[in-house]
Amino acid sequence: MDRRGQLSKVLDCMSKELYRFLAREMNIRRPSEPIRPGQQQDYLDFEINFFEALVAESPDFLDALIPLAEAYTQKGLHKKGLGVDEKIVRLRPKDPVGYYNLACSYSLLERTPDALAALEKALALGYSDRVHLRRDADLENIRKDPRYRALLARFSGPRLSCS
Repeated sequence: MDRRGQLSKVLDCMSKELYRFLAREMNIRRPSEPIRPGQQQDYLDFEINFFEALVAESPDFLDALIPLAEAYTQKGLHKKGLGVDEKIVRLRPKDPVGYYNLACSYSLLERTPDALAALEKALALGYSDRVHLRRDADLENIRKDPRYRALLARFSGPRLSCS
């Protein structure tokens, strides 16, 4: 088994251990139960430590980088999330979701020109979830910019609309 296969097995095993830990230490009995206030930060800290350890072992392991970027963003560590999102698009330069997430990170850091450029790349690569695009709070900072509407209008066709 190659290193990537080994890391996938480790990730599967650690995910099971994560659930056992949450069930035991935080009284979360079923995945469908919401995490109570106070537990969210503990969970995010655990998740960040978990994925950082995997990335330290294998820096290009996308199955760890993607959830690590999301956890950083959820915890409000936007600069760290941006760094991971930038790495993801370097590793997957044709992935529209990677560029969409990069646009979100830039927007959260109020880097509007960078956010619009990343969003344009995501749309050019085929990102087409217009419902999510219109509602995603991470993009709130760029929605007020007239270039946002112009960008969506350019890609409106049958896939996207500005409304």
